[in-house]
Amino acid sequence: MAELEAQRVDEVPAATLHFQKIEMEKKRRQAELEAARPAVEIPVATQYFNKLADEEKQRKAALEAARPSDEIPIATKYFNEIAEAEKHSKAELEAARTDDEVPIATRYFNAIAEEEKRMKAERDAVQAAAPMPVAMQHFSK
Repeated sequence: MAELEAQRVDEVPAATLHFQKIEMEKKRRQAELEAARPAVEIPVATQYFNKLADEEKQRKAALEAARPSDEIPIATKYFNEIAEAEKHSKAELEAARTDDEVPIATRYFNAIAEEEKRMKAERDAVQAAAPMPVAMQHFSK
């Protein structure tokens, strides 16, 4: 019995061998193509400008690392100020709006919302004043 199990472990399925052979053949062909491909020499001008670009990237990275983390960029400050000013101006416009300027539909739905808030507050007050039923008192301990 042990011999059969050892023999089964040593046997590799035919499909696995087939696909391993195909993969090895692909790798061999790829290596041949790489070896046959002529070595491309990078032009001197390209090497020079690539070197300059790498140096500039390193310089910018060093400046970014040296900059204090609490310093906010000027553009960010500018747009934050604009957003803050817009927020204040919208709030001032809303505060200055009179009832005549509010559309009828808005006034109607605002009145309904106010009535619902008032009714909910009344319900909450009644429930808070009512004593808790005995069964609830028993099971809430």
